[in-house]
Amino acid sequence: MNYKILARLSGIFFLTAFVGGIFGLTLLKPALESTVDLNAIAENDTEVILGALGILFMAISCALIAVPMYPILRKRNEAMALTSIVFRTLESMAHIIYVISMITLVRLSQMYVDAGSPSDDPSYQTIAAVLHELQGIQLSVALFAIGAFMYYFLFYQTKLIPKWLAAWGMIGVAVNFVNVISLTLGLYGSESIIAIISEIPLASNELILAFWLIIKGYNSDALKALDNE
Repeated sequence: MNYKILARLSGIFFLTAFVGGIFGLTLLKPALESTVDLNAIAENDTEVILGALGILFMAISCALIAVPMYPILRKRNEAMALTSIVFRTLESMAHIIYVISMITLVRLSQMYVDAGSPSDDPSYQTIAAVLHELQGIQLSVALFAIGAFMYYFLFYQTKLIPKWLAAWGMIGVAVNFVNVISLTLGLYGSESIIAIISEIPLASNELILAFWLIIKGYNSDALKALDNE
């Protein structure tokens, strides 16, 4: 089994998920406002569709991240290794629902504009509000948190990557989860300084982990220890 290739695959999927997410969320800004503006979405329909495709690219990468880890991590704890794949796959499905809702929202906005932007017809805004609620950001983060914590914990135990990097990942996941709970409860807005700072630990960790796995791979001594278990 070529552990170096498996490590690089996970690193590449981390990197493509990061790039796809940044690209997608940046272009989807018109559709992410708390109040849906169908005229604004119609005016930026190309950007929203491209952004949704970026999220789709991220979703596919998220589902694949833990797959190359499984043959290695299963040697320490097969149930946890498999659980990480399951929850990251479920996270990916939540992202795909979000993509479908965004593309549907674009079509709705085009129909709204073609109809002359009727302010006296509440059906458009009602449907738009429902589609907006299907973003599933809170659900996807919760699913991500479970899956990611599993493999970060196993990384910490096995020393396949530096323990400081694995610990950083677990802390980043916890901070990210608390941030989403706080946003859901309305303690602060998504563009507040607290929300922005809360995203930094995990985002920076996953970027560094991606390059670490691509360039350095797994610790060879840790791999030998797992083979001997």
